[in-house]
Amino acid sequence: MTVAVTGVQSAFAATYTVTSCADTGPGSLREAISAANSNPGADNVNFNLTCSTITLLSTIDIGEDIVIQGPGSAGLTITSSANRIFSLLPEAAPPAFQQIAISGIRFANSSNEGGGAIDAQRSNLSLQETVFANNDAEGGGAITFSSTVAAPRSLVIENSTFVGNGRSVITAGGAVAAGNALVTIRHSLFRENGAMAGGGAGGAIAVSGGALLVQDSAFYSNRGDSGGAIAVVAIYAPTIVRILNTAFAGNLATGTQSDGFGGGAIFGSQADLQIENTTFSANVVRGSATGAAIDFRGGALSLTNNTVAGNRVESISNQNASVTAFPVPAAGGIVEIPVSVIARNTVATATVAADSGKAADLWVARSLVGSGATLDTQFSFISSLRTPTGSSLTPGNASLSSAADHGGTRPGASGATDATMTLIPLPGSPLINAGSTIAATQSTDQRGAGFPRVIGSAIDIGAVEYTPNGAPPTSDAPPANVPTLSPQNIAMLAIAVLFAGWVTRRRSV
Repeated sequence: MTVAVTGVQSAFAATYTVTSCADTGPGSLREAISAANSNPGADNVNFNLTCSTITLLSTIDIGEDIVIQGPGSAGLTITSSANRIFSLLPEAAPPAFQQIAISGIRFANSSNEGGGAIDAQRSNLSLQETVFANNDAEGGGAITFSSTVAAPRSLVIENSTFVGNGRSVITAGGAVAAGNALVTIRHSLFRENGAMAGGGAGGAIAVSGGALLVQDSAFYSNRGDSGGAIAVVAIYAPTIVRILNTAFAGNLATGTQSDGFGGGAIFGSQADLQIENTTFSANVVRGSATGAAIDFRGGALSLTNNTVAGNRVESISNQNASVTAFPVPAAGGIVEIPVSVIARNTVATATVAADSGKAADLWVARSLVGSGATLDTQFSFISSLRTPTGSSLTPGNASLSSAADHGGTRPGASGATDATMTLIPLPGSPLINAGSTIAATQSTDQRGAGFPRVIGSAIDIGAVEYTPNGAPPTSDAPPANVPTLSPQNIAMLAIAVLFAGWVTRRRSV
């Protein structure tokens, strides 16, 4: 029988059906995967259960290509309170990397030193319609994923929910920690995850090396010492990040370390960050942290058609704002912020306010004169911009709504109820029809299908368009433009788009 699901295919595939919720024995999940490990080629594991929870007493190792198809994340939970659930063991001889696809399962309340639920090394892993809840580890509360610089592997997460992973003991990646990997995340929700141990980075996601593509997703109320939602740190190799049509709200960087690293939503060090059609609201930095929404340090930063509003600085640093940029000429030193609105952000610390009330929105913390670094803010509305050589103000009010559900898809696994949070221009706003499509790559605004990127004579400044006749109803369906591809093809497509975009942008500078 031939099985073909998300890039895992074999003409000699066997199907093993789980009929028992017991840890071991006939019909158990452990027995099914053990049989699949012993059978060369890609096999299929499905479920025919009268129970809904499998409690494991030890980790299950996966050593062969496999497709695990659960009945749905609301219908099956796998848990293991003192152990990791799955370890994906590397093949003995590269490049014969494993192809693993998992769908329709909830992973909960598991723990380990790394990868509370899943640890994957040198494997391609696809996760569809999965939920990871309250898993814990020292790194990667739900998942750790690693490969090599020479042969990066792909992690693809789609239509999935990560909630309550990590929290107190995580040092990197409250939900996901990835190294030298090609990570693709689409239509997924990350809520209340945390990396709160001393110096913890990436409340939801921590990546180092490789590439990260995030699209049509949401990050709400995640916490880290730096990178409340996402931390990108290039240790061994450059990291390329592209974020599209995504919401960041209520994330927190606590800033307990003295290094000043922050980013209430995103922290990026020596990385290329390209962010488009994305909203940052109600994100916060405290302690010594900088950048209530974004703290960027080296590489290239591009913010196109974004809305950054209602974020708050509560830290002791006097080099601070909602977006802080420390461009490093040797690492690219490019800061591009076209057709974006950065306004209505606040600084609450007395020492910062005394230093300059103009630091609330954008702070470029290195001189651009004679340094080789560049700053481009064409067609943007930035209420306050500050550099070491001076400050500037954009007069007037951006006239934005409050952050709320103004239409769009609901990211996450089936049954997810978290709305896509956006701020829309109010009638008469100076943002309406005031932008340019020169840098835009998307045909819709942040909310996706049914919300054109241009309504009227020109594109609006910011992540969403003003809709004179009101917003279409919210849709729970995934965006229509999400392709159904294998993990390898999705990751390769993501990398191709990332590199093509940056080459085009750098040539035009």
